[in-house]
Amino acid sequence: MKKVDPAGPIADIIVEEAIRLDSIITDFLNYARPKTLNRAPCRIDEVLEKNIKFLTPQIQNQGYRVELKYDKENLPMITADSDMLYQAFLNLLINGMQSMPGGGLIEILIRVDGQQILLEIKDEGEGITE
Repeated sequence: MKKVDPAGPIADIIVEEAIRLDSIITDFLNYARPKTLNRAPCRIDEVLEKNIKFLTPQIQNQGYRVELKYDKENLPMITADSDMLYQAFLNLLINGMQSMPGGGLIEILIRVDGQQILLEIKDEGEGITE
């Protein structure tokens, strides 16, 4: 009868999978748990410019163009959690890039309408079917 080494490859796989599942569950719980907002004065254009700077290598290497259009003179400061805005904008930009695997234009328009700031992100992807 063959003796099985309890510290062999199967045990290693079990430990590795347990760590991976723990990470997935932790990420899920962190996402599902309401976050405490860290509100502070910020500029929405600066958050978007930070997103674009982060994505610049992908934008250049994969044939994307990003156009950010706004009137800096009339764009007010806002009170928001800039980290959460950054993550939301990053998700939208990545989704836009994924909808155009061959490259294309992502246009970001920011405008002020009275007491509101309107933000529009457009891409040339096919969009979501009805």
